[in-house]
Amino acid sequence: MQKNRENPAIKIKDAFSGEGALYTYADFVSLLQRTLDNEGISLGENALGIKCLCRDDNQDRLGSLLAGVGKSSGWFDLNAFGAYPAGRSVESLGPPSHHIPEVKENQWTVVVHATHVGCDSQETLGLTDRYGMQKPGSSCGLLAGVLARHKDRKAGKVLRDLSDFEMNEVEKALLPYLEEISSNPYPMAAAADKLLELGSRVFDSLLRESGIKAVYIGGINVDSDAENPENNFIVAKTASIYEGERKREIILD
Repeated sequence: MQKNRENPAIKIKDAFSGEGALYTYADFVSLLQRTLDNEGISLGENALGIKCLCRDDNQDRLGSLLAGVGKSSGWFDLNAFGAYPAGRSVESLGPPSHHIPEVKENQWTVVVHATHVGCDSQETLGLTDRYGMQKPGSSCGLLAGVLARHKDRKAGKVLRDLSDFEMNEVEKALLPYLEEISSNPYPMAAAADKLLELGSRVFDSLLRESGIKAVYIGGINVDSDAENPENNFIVAKTASIYEGERKREIILD
C-alpha cells in the first residue's frame, strides 16, 4: 500500500524519530485488514483484537474503525493514560484469551498500541480543537502535564507524586528522558515517541512470556480534527508477529 495521499499535515511525520509511515485512520485500518488477511488471521473467526490507546476521546474514532475489521464486533480495551501499559502483566492477557473465536484453527491475538499527540490546523504538535471549547487544548494532556512538571522540578519546586497510578507510572518511566525530550524542537512528539518505545518493550516482554500467538502493531496517533476522522492520522512505527518465544517483524502492506 502506498503512503497516505498528499495532505498538508503529511510533514508532521518528520517530527517523530526513526521510521514510520503516516496514514489516515481509515487507510491504516484498511492496511491492517489486508496484513491480517495475508497472514491468515481473521478477527471474529480465529482472532481477537486488543487495543491499548490513550484515553483521549478522539481515540474512540480509531477504535470504532478497528471494530469493523474482519468479522469482529468489538475489541478488548487495555487503554491507559498516554497509552503506556502501566501495571500490565501476563494475567492481563488472560481474560481476552478466553474469548478468541474458534471458527478457524490457529487462534491469534491482535494488539494495536498507539500513544497520542494532537496537532492543530497550523501543524503545531501538542494542540487540537476540542468539543465545545473556543481554543485548542493540550493533547495529550497527560504528556503536557508531565512536561510542565519537569519545568517546575527544574525550577526547584518540590512535587508530590501524581495521585493517579497510571499517570504516575508514565511520569516515572519518562523521568530519565525528560531533559532530552524538553530540548527537542517538538517536545510533545518526542514524549509520545519515547512512551511508545517504552510501552513496546512492555508488550514485547508480555507477549514473549505469555506464549500466545499474537500480532503487535505500535504507532502514534496524531489527531488534528476532533470531528472528522479522515483528518486524524497514525504514524505506524513497528509491527511484529509472536509465536511463543519466536518473534518476526513484518511489513504492513
